[in-house]
Amino acid sequence: MIPKLWTMGSIFAFALILAPILYLLQYWGKAPPDIWQHLTQHLLLDISLNTLFLMFTVFAGTFVLGTLSGFLCGLCVFPGQKLFSKILIFPLAIPAYVFAFVFQDFFPNQTSAYLKTSITFILAFYPYVFLMSKAGFKNLSQSHFYAAKSLGHSTQKTFFKVLLPMSLPWILGGCFLVLMETLADFGTVSIFNYATFTTAIYSTWYSMFSLEAAAQLSLLLLLYVIALALLESHFSKRPNATSDSSRHTPINFHLSKTWGYSATLFLSSVFSMAFIYPCIKLVHLSLFAQESASQSNWFSLAGNTFIIAIITAMVICLLSICLVYFRRMHKNWISFWIVKIAGIGYAIPGTILAVAVYLFFTSTENLFLDFMEENLGITLPLLLSSSLVIVVAGLTIRFLSLGHRPIENALKQISPNLEESAQSLGHSKGSILKKVHFPLMLPGFGVAFTLILVESIKELPITLMTRPFGWNTFATHIFERTSEGHWEEAALPALSLVLIGILPILFLNKFTQND
Repeated sequence: MIPKLWTMGSIFAFALILAPILYLLQYWGKAPPDIWQHLTQHLLLDISLNTLFLMFTVFAGTFVLGTLSGFLCGLCVFPGQKLFSKILIFPLAIPAYVFAFVFQDFFPNQTSAYLKTSITFILAFYPYVFLMSKAGFKNLSQSHFYAAKSLGHSTQKTFFKVLLPMSLPWILGGCFLVLMETLADFGTVSIFNYATFTTAIYSTWYSMFSLEAAAQLSLLLLLYVIALALLESHFSKRPNATSDSSRHTPINFHLSKTWGYSATLFLSSVFSMAFIYPCIKLVHLSLFAQESASQSNWFSLAGNTFIIAIITAMVICLLSICLVYFRRMHKNWISFWIVKIAGIGYAIPGTILAVAVYLFFTSTENLFLDFMEENLGITLPLLLSSSLVIVVAGLTIRFLSLGHRPIENALKQISPNLEESAQSLGHSKGSILKKVHFPLMLPGFGVAFTLILVESIKELPITLMTRPFGWNTFATHIFERTSEGHWEEAALPALSLVLIGILPILFLNKFTQND
């Protein structure tokens, strides 16, 4: 019975991601001619160029800032180096649209939306490159450095000719993740009124009232995502820099007093702009909000937010259990691809998933209701469209891989010998699962649940575009208030998101405390 449950759950997870995307494909070329003509004549070229320019600028900015900070914390010794290694990832706790909300009044009035959006993305996303570049630099050995020095290269030339190229696959891995986040963002570009594919999809749906045109734009954006995924797989293959880990001696450049304090000042400035300033600004704006109205609204928003996030986390954990046990029982190419495809949702922007899931579920529901009325004479009300089912389905597709990976790693650490020993003592598979596997996998469940909870709370486009009417969360409330210019009313929910986002950062620092 239990193996059948794993199989059924895995097939359900596989179908949950594949069915909406395949259903979306049928809308290619089906946008209303007048609307699509308007889009191609007045919008499509602009949003394509805007998206490409933004991706190029953010790529260059995060590459420089992330690589430099990763080099300093990964290879150099200077005052505060260990502290910066831990705190420079704190900006990941702040959603990009909260950054935009905070920096809205920071720039001069004449600053272009392109420049404001680019700088905001660089500050919000550089920690991805920092983490990957630091890991790449720390993976290098002193033997690489001294081999280059023995050939007569200076320290600067050794860095650019040897150390940087060897770390480049790691750095590019972080940069491609940044580009994915840039493509997927909706809140930031909306706040700065910078037209991209995500804003065009939203306005086409809600202003032009054309789901078909929104679906076709979503498919065009999906082509960008596929192209990026192919490039990432080609450029980000990470070679093992040290063939013998026992001989791996990390490189440590002891900076001079002048250079050491310069590094401290530089990283302090980065951290101040990317984390301290936004937090202070949010606290300041929160104090100006009307206390009673803000407090009562906060409890309502918190309740709605956590209801969605907890349900999503529970569903993903259950499906992740099914996937990992299905793969453990069936080690063949079928199970491999089922698990692989079930986890691709994280690479798909939320706007695409919102359109795909909404179209699939509402169309399926309408077909079912029509069938019941025509064949059985039973008239049923709309249920899916007015419930949280579509929201949870979209979030589940988006974050399934976040739950699957920690649970899979936890199961891999359990020796098959324990299972065989329990079976020899007469325990059933259900008993082994309850008494052996689950207790040992609890840390993996904790990490998975926390990551999903935090990401679901911060997710904006899926929640905004698929929620029931009048159902607001922290993220949607921030979007609505900032769209209307009511900054103070958005501050307390935004500050709450930052505090919640600190949780996975603390987890990450705990597991990398030996760095």
